[in-house]
Amino acid sequence: KNEIQQRRIPSSGGGMSSVDSSYNPLSTNEDYFLPKTCIHMDTAIKLLDDRTLTLAELITEYEAGVENYAYTVNQKTQEIEPGKIVWAGVTRKNAELVEVLLDNGESIKCTPDHRFIMRDGSEVEAQFLQADDSLMPLYLHNASTGKNQGADKYLRYTCPSTGKKKWVHTMVCPKEHPGKEYVIHHIDCNSRNNNPTNLIEMEAEAHRVLHSTLASYHLQTAWNDPVKRQNLMDGITNRFAKCTPAEREKFVENGRINGAVTWANPESAAICRTAIAKGQKIATKNKTITYSDGMATRVVELYNEGYDSISKLCPFLRNDAIFQQEFHLANPNITRDKYKSKDICPTDTTLTKISQHLGYYNWDDFKHTYRKNHKVVSVTWLVERVDTGDITIESASDSHNFA
Repeated sequence: KNEIQQRRIPSSGGGMSSVDSSYNPLSTNEDYFLPKTCIHMDTAIKLLDDRTLTLAELITEYEAGVENYAYTVNQKTQEIEPGKIVWAGVTRKNAELVEVLLDNGESIKCTPDHRFIMRDGSEVEAQFLQADDSLMPLYLHNASTGKNQGADKYLRYTCPSTGKKKWVHTMVCPKEHPGKEYVIHHIDCNSRNNNPTNLIEMEAEAHRVLHSTLASYHLQTAWNDPVKRQNLMDGITNRFAKCTPAEREKFVENGRINGAVTWANPESAAICRTAIAKGQKIATKNKTITYSDGMATRVVELYNEGYDSISKLCPFLRNDAIFQQEFHLANPNITRDKYKSKDICPTDTTLTKISQHLGYYNWDDFKHTYRKNHKVVSVTWLVERVDTGDITIESASDSHNFA
């Protein structure tokens, strides 16, 4: 700073070795500054541990030494990734503000030069945003990892680049061993706390034993408490009372099987199960369609081109060479009927299956949530002036943004 501020003046003796220095009368803080983008202290920021804190609360935790992580997006690939908050604090005193109103009715107060991430990954200062500008979205969804889970205890997100729903915990902690033999375990057993420090890869069997042991411990503790025991009994009663006809039939069938003589002997039961499973697997495999990433990608491409309804998309897919080729690559030996049809004739069921392959519940869920984003309604300059702040994000892509 001193070198930049100095003004060189040759001395009366001349020569490069004899130079006097005088200083610019302005201070370094007045003519050199590092611009920072700033937001209102009440701005809500979503964290990977499932909390939503205001900027003021985040600053308090940062100053207390708490390590927090936020959602950030790679602006080149448009993939969501974890971002570590390495700094949080006040950046400007008595700052000028604008209010950016979005089409969902919410608004963000920030300084005019605060940069927003646009839908294409570019950055635009708040003061230059226009009505109908699309912003980069973060959409989180409650979900379960299996049909036997009683509640949607986990989080998924919609990937901005593909529209596919993905698990937050495997995004934060990718598995080193693909497949079902390994799983990601939440150390504190809170399935919604997806901080990197709370996730670890485990063998699936060891994970099952761990949770079984924990469940037994907590169940025994609850059973010894009269109030908690009654709650357990009420839960069991309600579970059976609310069974669907299909579930009731399943319970009845299980009872018949467990009571049959054939299944009473472990050896004969194992032989029967193996034979039945093998036969069913072969028959099902020859008729079951595999829905691949290639098929899903083609559907998404056509959807983006305007084939956004079942009546438009299905007829086109029947004669689309790219889609049919992807179908054959994924299903080289399929025999779906006695005519051994080669091509697939897509229906609304096909689109539902492809939507589920992408991570959605059905076609309607895909249409309502795919590539959704918030659009800007207006930008208003405010009279009020307040202290503003910011956080600094450290991530793999070095994008420095946060949701």
